[in-house]
Amino acid sequence: MTLSDAELRVRINDVLEAGWIKIPDEFGYRGTGAPGKMLEELLDIKGGNRDEPDTGKWEIKFHSGSSLLTLFHLEGMPKGHLHPIVKKFGWQNRDGRLSFRHTVHGSVTARGFYVENDKSKIIIRNKTEPNEELAYWMHDRLINAFAYKFRRLVLVSGRKHNGSVRY
Repeated sequence: MTLSDAELRVRINDVLEAGWIKIPDEFGYRGTGAPGKMLEELLDIKGGNRDEPDTGKWEIKFHSGSSLLTLFHLEGMPKGHLHPIVKKFGWQNRDGRLSFRHTVHGSVTARGFYVENDKSKIIIRNKTEPNEELAYWMHDRLINAFAYKFRRLVLVSGRKHNGSVRY
């Protein structure tokens, strides 16, 4: 869906002026992404985690100011790095399959992962084997991905409280 800048501005202003909006207590609205999903619904746009703008031109993101904001997903290097990481550090999920999902930010995580920034790349390491590069991203690749996303980003801030959100 392509939405003109003027129409997007009108729709966002309507949402901003609406005050507190009750978030439905149903599947798809119970997680941390509920305010963002609700925002997309109120703006009548198809959002989601696709790597393309929600309105044809602009990417719409909600941020409460108190949590991390995912701007993009970018596969790390070297190619094929994920399988060994899952095998080494993963755990059995409730379906009995080996699983691994972990957010690394700040200092060393509870699972021993940390981020190292060297001259040309960002590296993920683990304290159990600090000399091993588990995954890495070249600086120029990260900068390009960030610039591509940031130049077409509309960030709507707000607050969630007692099952409602105010944008």
